[in-house]
Amino acid sequence: MLRPVIAPPSTTAPASDSPSVMSGSNEARGVQYFVASPDKAYQVIENCRNGSVRGDECANAEEAIIKVEAAERRKRFLGN
Repeated sequence: MLRPVIAPPSTTAPASDSPSVMSGSNEARGVQYFVASPDKAYQVIENCRNGSVRGDECANAEEAIIKVEAAERRKRFLGN
């Protein structure tokens, strides 16, 4: 069974994730962002658990970690 591939949307926004850039935006970072930055996803999940972060960002980080860990398991299983 084939699964669809979702390509990240092209953006014209700066790629920087420095606090000064992120503080101006109330939008949650997407799953693809967290897949590319699993360390940040783990940090967000920790902040979600202690209540300092809420909303879509928690769900997106959680989904990204599920995908990253599944890819790591698949890689170990297949020996690639």
